[in-house]
Amino acid sequence: MHGVKREKPTAASEEARLARKSKEAVKLAAYKEIESKVFQAKKDRWYDDESLQLTTNILTLNPELYTVWNFRRTILLHIFGTRLPRQASSHDIEGSKDIFSSLRESPSDSPSASSSSAGTKGKEFSSRDVNEAKRSYLETDLELTEHALRAHPKVYWIWNHRLWCLEELPQAGDQDPGLKWKVEMGLVDKMLQLDPRNFHGWDYRRTLTSRVASLMREGESERESSTGIEFPRTLSELAWDPEVKALHLELAKKELDYALRKIESNFSNFSAWHQRSKLLPRVWDARGLDEDGRKQERIKELELVKQAMYTDPSDQSVWIYHSWLIEQVPSRDILEEEIQAIEELLELEPDSKWCMQSLANYKVLLSKFVGSEGGEGVEENLLSSARSHLEKLKDIDPDRRARYQYLLDNLGRGR
Repeated sequence: MHGVKREKPTAASEEARLARKSKEAVKLAAYKEIESKVFQAKKDRWYDDESLQLTTNILTLNPELYTVWNFRRTILLHIFGTRLPRQASSHDIEGSKDIFSSLRESPSDSPSASSSSAGTKGKEFSSRDVNEAKRSYLETDLELTEHALRAHPKVYWIWNHRLWCLEELPQAGDQDPGLKWKVEMGLVDKMLQLDPRNFHGWDYRRTLTSRVASLMREGESERESSTGIEFPRTLSELAWDPEVKALHLELAKKELDYALRKIESNFSNFSAWHQRSKLLPRVWDARGLDEDGRKQERIKELELVKQAMYTDPSDQSVWIYHSWLIEQVPSRDILEEEIQAIEELLELEPDSKWCMQSLANYKVLLSKFVGSEGGEGVEENLLSSARSHLEKLKDIDPDRRARYQYLLDNLGRGR
């Protein structure tokens, strides 16, 4: 590191370095061996329990190998479609705790692997038995992905595989069809408590909410899938019966409240702001608000954003959301009020690039309203002020100097 004096290597430190390299070499050799076995099994199309165990071993070490996740799903589908699977145990997860010792074991030596197919020959099983066995496999995979997400919460392929498992998971007896999605929502809540800004978790939460919404009424999921429209689009694009619509609206309000709680605990949460932008227009549609009603709702939302702007003027997520609100349906009175508020903030934070960017943008928008109403002198003043902000931005934000110059070159065009 800079400014830290390098110490001369001693005999003891050199010995420790060599020991560390030796240990890493053993681990690397073990990893390469299991990787070779997995890809050979994929090439030879070995869709059995042994191959499944191999994928468990390598995904425990490297969960970003999306090819192996795909191979794992292929194995499971083959098992589900060709024979009754063995009752999956916790061996896959337990074995992963001592990763490299499990790599040195041959899955073929495992009694469960050798006896699984032999024990099922010549037997007939009920659909309940098949579903229970399928559940056992999938629950093992859900446990595997839960362990993986704790260490790697931002790996797409883990979230993707977990969702697939839930979609394939059979219903247990008379269990509520929506129970698995509701339980899963609890897990996502915990994940977002650990990292409230994990956009993978937020995107996954939106998917779960959509699944819950589709099961609120018997037969609704079939109708929804036939149209290709999912929650929250259902609030504004489908004519549901009033009772279903009310349930979807209540669900949307709960999600808005959840996002608001995350924002109030930390304004710098782009994912929570984004969640509100996805839901609010749909909720306004469902409530049948006219333009004046929507305007009043935007004004309420702008008050929330102002608190965030004054708390941390350098946080871009707040400004992006503010811009989205303004540009929904810009109006002269809202633009004038927001420009005044941001100019007051700029007096307190004279080098805030986000204040200046927003002022330049909003003053150009306001100039169009003023120009259409015949206020040419006011229009020129607004454009001149926007030009001044952009010129200053070239100095305080030199990395984007060319962008600001482009905006200056095109300022006022298309009036």
